[in-house]
Amino acid sequence: MKTRIETLSIALLIMAACGETTDSDGTKPDDNMNKNMNQAKRLPIATTGSIQSPDDADADFSCLGMNPVPSSTAAASDFALEVKDFENDFHTEGLRVQVFSNNKIDLDNCAAPNCVEGMTNANGIVEMSSARGVPGTWYAYRVFAKMGTTRDNTAVDSVQFNEKVPAAGESVDGISVSIRTLDLIPTVLGFNREPGTAILAGRISDCNGTDVYGTSVKMFDADGTEIEEGLKQSDPHFRYFDGDSFPSATQEFSHVDGLFSGANLPIPDGKSRNILVEVYGRLVGDQEPRILARTEASIFPDTVTIINLDPLHAD
Repeated sequence: MKTRIETLSIALLIMAACGETTDSDGTKPDDNMNKNMNQAKRLPIATTGSIQSPDDADADFSCLGMNPVPSSTAAASDFALEVKDFENDFHTEGLRVQVFSNNKIDLDNCAAPNCVEGMTNANGIVEMSSARGVPGTWYAYRVFAKMGTTRDNTAVDSVQFNEKVPAAGESVDGISVSIRTLDLIPTVLGFNREPGTAILAGRISDCNGTDVYGTSVKMFDADGTEIEEGLKQSDPHFRYFDGDSFPSATQEFSHVDGLFSGANLPIPDGKSRNILVEVYGRLVGDQEPRILARTEASIFPDTVTIINLDPLHAD
């Protein structure tokens, strides 16, 4: 699993890039137009490297279209989920957590065998009678909002997809987001989130699990309609990072940290929205971008959704 701090930082620090000066009608200057929509602008060859040398090596996409979605014939087994605040590893007791072994989150139903529910103890461990999953397959989890006595232990809703079940008896990290972290957005980063919308954040890696430089991300509804960036701050916005896990208003494709995010994603029915995330890039010999990764995810009002994307699967 990627570093929790870096992964969730996408969802929160991205807002800095969206908090720039607006015109009197609420629109943003032309130089803040959606970079993802400009597919006519040729992407560099997808590479891995450092901030100083992002093209140290070609990204490894030799497994592109070959590997199936993670599956296993192993027997289901118990595992422990330890939930920590992404920023300071703070444990919050009494957080309600649902773990979905089928990698799909259902807001209305948590029933065995696909879902188990528990509460975090003083050490952040989710206590549940049958925390089970098949090692090597994907699971998803949801951490519910909880009012605490301080901003540090008051949590907001967050969900994460595409997490791999560990070996039997092992412990894996989960993340929670405190209201103190969200408070940093208006006070430090100068961004006003649009109530009722969602944030989706993630990173792009190659067949070796290395973060990829030079790719472009698009998001679509289930029917294939692209979710396009708007001019107003309340509209959807998409940004990449600068290679040092910080958002950039000028970066037009993924940097060597592979980080991207979408903010103010609307949810028409006010309950949930299933979307498709696609990654495009150029490999050695390509004249035009091709699709390198694709995954489905669900977004929810006022909730952070986190996904990790690896090369396109065979199925």
